[in-house]
Amino acid sequence: MARFSDEDREHVFSGATGTHYFIERLEAATQPEIQLDQLAERSDPPGLLARRLLILDGPPDGPERRALLDAAREKLDAQAREKQWSALRVDALDDEIASGWLRRSGMRLLDKLLAQRENAQ
Repeated sequence: MARFSDEDREHVFSGATGTHYFIERLEAATQPEIQLDQLAERSDPPGLLARRLLILDGPPDGPERRALLDAAREKLDAQAREKQWSALRVDALDDEIASGWLRRSGMRLLDKLLAQRENAQ
């Protein structure tokens, strides 16, 4: 997904560079505020996931974070080598991209787990 900086937004409609932009859609990427520290104290699946998310937010050279990223990269690389993806050129995932994917998917899953618990009560 392409993102525009504040400087880019000044030029979107001006046509100053001869480049024309078409904005297909706008997406609001907001999330409810979740207290990961409090959730991480629990022993249920949301607590376990919250602990993993806190590890991702930890020091870049931390051994637990490194292990999470290495495991994710191994799984994603295996998926990328499957036949249905062979036509796509897949670059190696750096730590920033891998941690971003893990964080976004982890937060979506955490939101669903918490919603299930609320609906069950």
